[in-house]
Amino acid sequence: MQFDYYKILSVSRDASDEQIKKSFYNLAKIYHPDVCKLPDAKRRFQQINNAYQVLNDPKKRQWYDTKLKYGTYNIPKKPYTDFRKYGTKVRDNSYYSAYENTRREGPVNKLKIEKYISDKFLFASLFILGIITIILGLIDIFFKEKKEGDPINFYGLLFGIVFTSLLIYGWKMIKKK
Repeated sequence: MQFDYYKILSVSRDASDEQIKKSFYNLAKIYHPDVCKLPDAKRRFQQINNAYQVLNDPKKRQWYDTKLKYGTYNIPKKPYTDFRKYGTKVRDNSYYSAYENTRREGPVNKLKIEKYISDKFLFASLFILGIITIILGLIDIFFKEKKEGDPINFYGLLFGIVFTSLLIYGWKMIKKK
């Protein structure tokens, strides 16, 4: 529901800023919720405040006057005077906005590709390191000469398996996002 702010403040449409301000202060004193005990005092005070906020600002007031003059949906629009290539008038700006978006996203896409390649390289190198750790752990267990009474050392193999499995699990989680 749209209200007529001039009627709310009880001023004419050609009222000066001083008249609007004076009317606002008088009505605010009357309808302030702390002073007025009417049940709709808060709603009325909010209407008065909204009306003053619009009519006090010159740009908002000009927009509101235009809206009152032409109606809500009939506000005349400025003619589109953006001339592009060969001096032709552009009616649909979507081509140029898409062009500008691709120009803006060009370096970003290049960075994404470089990041993707570096991520792949990092994953491959860490995966190879994990496999090498597993192989060295197996060599340590099966092919290294042990003295009698020495316990079998599973730490290298265990580290390689845990490292590689965490690496693969993390990579899968990143891929899901």
